[in-house]
Amino acid sequence: MSRFEDYEKVVDPLILPIRGKDYVIPEVSMPDGLKYTKYVEELTAAEESRKTDPDAPLPEPLDNDVFRHMMLGAAYDEMVADGVPAAAVSRALVTATANFQTGRASAEIMWATGGDPKAIEKYLMPNRAARRASARSTGTGSAKKTPSPASTNSTKTSPTGE
Repeated sequence: MSRFEDYEKVVDPLILPIRGKDYVIPEVSMPDGLKYTKYVEELTAAEESRKTDPDAPLPEPLDNDVFRHMMLGAAYDEMVADGVPAAAVSRALVTATANFQTGRASAEIMWATGGDPKAIEKYLMPNRAARRASARSTGTGSAKKTPSPASTNSTKTSPTGE
């Protein structure tokens, strides 16, 4: 039976460059990950309840500092000490959150766009166009070719039998 590589060898750390310095964002700890996941689940359930009951209570929000430390770890303290602008810290925060929730590909999109919906759409456009072009050129699209009509060259008998 083969042995798996150590986790640290197969998963690259999240490194965010800001003002010429690389900030290494640690992975979210198990307790913090569970706490955050529970909060998101409670918030989602509360928002669903508010569709039918506008007065349904929302869960107590996470403290901003607690949330920043959950997602950025000691890198947050480094950023503050280095005087990193709030916008850069915010971008790092959405990037780290995306990395935790949905993985590196999402984190890369957040880093490139800051989470702005219009910027995300623009960022993804070349990829969508490339996928469509590829589907057309390889014929892997789901549309089926319209069948040709039956041949009309066969001998027919007239309704009168002649």
